[in-house]
Amino acid sequence: MKNYFYSNKIKLCQKLFIVIIFLNFSLFTSQVISSDPLENTTIFVSKTGLGNYTTIQEGIDGIRDNDTLIVDAGVYKENLFFPKKTIVVESLVGAQNTILDGNQSGPVVLFSHIDESPSILDGFTIKNGSGTSSAGCQNYGFGFSGSSTLGGGVLVVCGSPIIRNCIVMDNTADYGAGILLKHLSSTLFENCIIENNVATENGGGLDYGGCGSPRFIDCVFR
Repeated sequence: MKNYFYSNKIKLCQKLFIVIIFLNFSLFTSQVISSDPLENTTIFVSKTGLGNYTTIQEGIDGIRDNDTLIVDAGVYKENLFFPKKTIVVESLVGAQNTILDGNQSGPVVLFSHIDESPSILDGFTIKNGSGTSSAGCQNYGFGFSGSSTLGGGVLVVCGSPIIRNCIVMDNTADYGAGILLKHLSSTLFENCIIENNVATENGGGLDYGGCGSPRFIDCVFR
């Protein structure tokens, strides 16, 4: 795993350049969102209040298909739900400085029914998730039953997102404490570390069931 998180220095410099310009013109952030329904836009999230949104979930809910959400550094105590959209959610400075903290309130990141054109999650630490009860999954039409908790860090059901340059750590659940993939999930994980996740039943790092072909490229489980 050569040059793990910062191998693409040009890409990082480009993002920094975009945000420097953005911060210099923060009084005009409302203009970043295009009114043209055919134009893809880049939206910013920052806890400082200088972005278009202060929470990532607000950004996910507010952007459109094929838009990109750039997230400033910080600890975001959120449980993210990716609806049926094709979007990119990308950290500005990488996983070590951009933390998704599930606050032991369910899966940190939940993907549902996004198998046609995958959404991308890039450059986050995903930690402190506790999974959702099987019965609770019925709220999303997953058809589970029972009381076991599923998917502490990442839960993917009927979807095939791309998750890259992420650290999935310190999550708990009965099944799939780090990652749980169910029902036609062909998720791609690339350049990720999955570590120190604890399951009471099965799959500390990963639990997988159902059809699909998930792939792990240059990932480490420990």
